[in-house]
Amino acid sequence: MTSAPTAAPILSEKTFAEAAAGYTENGGDARFLDPIVEYFGNRPLASIYPFDVTQMAKMLLSTQHSATRNRQALTPARAVINHGYDRGWRNLIPIKKLKEEPGDATATSLNRLDACFYSAMHEGSPTTCPRRWYCSWRRRRLGSARRSI
Repeated sequence: MTSAPTAAPILSEKTFAEAAAGYTENGGDARFLDPIVEYFGNRPLASIYPFDVTQMAKMLLSTQHSATRNRQALTPARAVINHGYDRGWRNLIPIKKLKEEPGDATATSLNRLDACFYSAMHEGSPTTCPRRWYCSWRRRRLGSARRSI
């Protein structure tokens, strides 16, 4: 019986910081990368495993919910690691998202929404309030409203 072929490990000397720099130079978003690069620093990219990335997210954002950890730590780290894979600096590794708890956001009262509509119409920004209403109604972040409306 023969076993399935396995990929040979890639032993590159590229560090996480070098991969992050290459990622941003090639159009990647650097918004949340600074603390992650500081955490991994000059650690070789090939020596970072999914457990390390999860621990980094839990340590850097210890007081935040899983959704924030996924958005601000796991996703940017995964993007840099995948960039390293695209460049041939490491093997591809699966990094799973943390399980997200149900949201505890409460909907805005109708009085508050009415006041928002009134002020938005008089200030000359009629698109702002419908986005906020959408977020309140759907319990979404304002960034998701920009993509949905």
